[in-house]
Amino acid sequence: MKNQEIIYLTALLHDIGKFIERAKHGIIPIYFDKTKKYRNCDKNSNYAMHKFYSAFFISELTFLDNKIEEIVVKHHLAKNLIFGNESFHLEKQIIRLSDGLSSKERIEAEEDELINIKAYYKSAFMSIFSKIKNKNLKPIYYNANELDLKTIFPDNIKGENEQTKLNAYIKNAIQKLITISNSKYLYPLFEKYLSYFPAQTPSVKHKYFPDVSLFDHLKTTAAIAVCLFKECQKNNEFQKKVANYKYAKRNNEYVICPKDLTDKYKPFILLQGDFSGIQKFIFDVESKNAAQSLKGRSVYLQILSEVITKYLIEKLELEQANIIYNGGGNFYILIPQCLEEKAKKCQKVISEIMFKAHKGDLYLAFGYTELCMNDFGNFAKKWYETRRVVTQNKINKFKETDYKIDGKSIFETFDDFENIAEEFNKNKYETEFYKSFAELTSNIKKANYVEYLKVSENKCNILSHRLPNSYTEIFNALGYEVKFYENEPEKNKKSIVYKLNCTDFGSLDGFRFMVNKLPDEQDFTKIANKSKGDNKLGLLKMDVDNLGLIFRDGLSEDDRSISRVATLSRNIHLFFEAYINTILDNTGFTKNGKRLIYPIYSGGDDLMLIGAYDKIIEIAKHIKNDFKKFTANNPKITISAALIIIDDKFPMQEAARLVEADLKKAKTISEKNRITFMGEVFTWEEFESIITIKKFLIEVEQAGDNKFINVLQKVRASTRGLEKITKNDKLIIKSVYKLMYYIRDVKTGKESLANLYKDIILDRFFGKIEGTEYFRNKKNISQNANLKIIPMACRIAEMETRKLN
Repeated sequence: MKNQEIIYLTALLHDIGKFIERAKHGIIPIYFDKTKKYRNCDKNSNYAMHKFYSAFFISELTFLDNKIEEIVVKHHLAKNLIFGNESFHLEKQIIRLSDGLSSKERIEAEEDELINIKAYYKSAFMSIFSKIKNKNLKPIYYNANELDLKTIFPDNIKGENEQTKLNAYIKNAIQKLITISNSKYLYPLFEKYLSYFPAQTPSVKHKYFPDVSLFDHLKTTAAIAVCLFKECQKNNEFQKKVANYKYAKRNNEYVICPKDLTDKYKPFILLQGDFSGIQKFIFDVESKNAAQSLKGRSVYLQILSEVITKYLIEKLELEQANIIYNGGGNFYILIPQCLEEKAKKCQKVISEIMFKAHKGDLYLAFGYTELCMNDFGNFAKKWYETRRVVTQNKINKFKETDYKIDGKSIFETFDDFENIAEEFNKNKYETEFYKSFAELTSNIKKANYVEYLKVSENKCNILSHRLPNSYTEIFNALGYEVKFYENEPEKNKKSIVYKLNCTDFGSLDGFRFMVNKLPDEQDFTKIANKSKGDNKLGLLKMDVDNLGLIFRDGLSEDDRSISRVATLSRNIHLFFEAYINTILDNTGFTKNGKRLIYPIYSGGDDLMLIGAYDKIIEIAKHIKNDFKKFTANNPKITISAALIIIDDKFPMQEAARLVEADLKKAKTISEKNRITFMGEVFTWEEFESIITIKKFLIEVEQAGDNKFINVLQKVRASTRGLEKITKNDKLIIKSVYKLMYYIRDVKTGKESLANLYKDIILDRFFGKIEGTEYFRNKKNISQNANLKIIPMACRIAEMETRKLN
């Protein structure tokens, strides 16, 4: 094994013993006996027992270098440890330092912030969302379980795992892990088995928050270790500092000595890549062929982001763990400072390929932020700073290139750049390149596997003298062929194959999530024709409110470690880029077993769906409620949306513009957490009330006891009457009685419209009854009442019950 691989795998495995250690009275007696050879060499053997369990587990994996076992058993630097020799002192120091930098979040909780855990090893994994901006929120936990789309919701309020089940889970996972034959399986299997397992648990001595997963701790430790190793190779002075550092306790906190190691050196760079022009690129389609290419374009971006990160990791000679996050059109990679210039050369190559393919329509902006070791205590700050750098760089697109057309630089004048793009855009719909996205849509529709195949040097240079003929040639230029399969493909030594949307990947290379569940009929007219009543489409856009502030300020300043940021970002990614598939397959959003909703994109922190308008209305509510449950019912983490209803022939570019404008409207209110529905802004509670009243009105129509048109006329008239009698601060109760009498006969079964008015409108609109008068709650009136609920419910009920020829 090469030295870097040893460092990487050591860091990835250094704390696996914590997983084993939690199986008290399970497999621990067996493992304890097997660690005797390590404990006999250490007079302080009761300190950090997990390192011994880690070392023995590593010894079971026969394909690993023996050096890894030796470094791991020393990584806590027990004073009297004499196991093995001292030839790996620098490596041990790198692992120990990386472990400490990764776990900067390990500060003690305040009183009553945690459930009282009597046994540390039983502690469950706490949802990362439980403590964001809300110290008083009762935490919710996950039971120990493997990563699966059915297990993404926290539902353990006790905070403890049941020991028998915990032992069985750990035993089963360890048995599978020790049977692997190659180190490439460690990363995906750790993600599968350790994502809902805490890296650190509260005990009687230390009240640590168990909200960072062991997987994210191991991953970020490995990323840091690889960077430190490369930096030590390039800088002898820095290497000496790392080899001789130690921890000292100051003000009840362990700090790294010598101090200049944390202040003088900036051995890390956080690199972000973020696509600019995504919405324009996705929706720049001819309406008649929109359904055939919209999804292909969004999947192209997702795969392009994956290919680019693979390209960067390969060229920079880094590891998979160095990709801290990749999703929603942007990625973050932790690189050593010594590779900054090399990364910028890679950026230049990527930008030239992007310009040749898209002529400025689509751009990948990069941002670089230096980090010293102290910055890992507030990693979220650097995360946010890098976003600001990227935002600024989007203003100067392609500045890093010296790309020329006909011997002329694209940057000689801005007008030249505009003319080139304009000339290209005239006939782009007719190019083979733009037509190929329809093929991609078809390829991913039933895909269960994706393959990344390394291509020859000739294919890498395919765009040297011409424009691309297909999306595949963009991937080729970056070194890969990407193929999708419904059935598992035969393995190729040069390829990497992932199982899609399933963590049971067998002998493949891992798993990936992708929202690729499409309707059987990729024609918006046919989808609209399956709507209830009117043949209309619904277009829904949703995204998380204040996500940047959640990363920057959501956690207290001492909590923003790289491990916690990684856990937070990966969980948001899991909801939007994985779990949405589960919702789309819900029987409530299908008809005769066929899907009625087309996911245009879903990833990062947002999504856009189009489909039968009645199903889109229902799925908006469903996603909002599931997101609330997923984020531990934290009222500080919210989602906003916009929903418009359009004809099937409505231009997609204009529809995208309208729904984007409506989403901004929902977010202009200070609290956000709203949905703009057909141009009107409602709270989510009001939106659900619209659905409730709409369903009631449809039941009235189906009962056939009333002329439905007359019922709708009464409802609308009553709304106008209510608007008139609620203009004054004081309302005579007699007026309310008249209103109730007017709509008294609009009922179905035991339910009546009068009762719905009272529960949904009047009780919200008026604060209380005193004597014979209803009084408004002036302070909360804007939050508690929205009379537009009624006419909107009428409008949707009328649409759904319209009889079409």
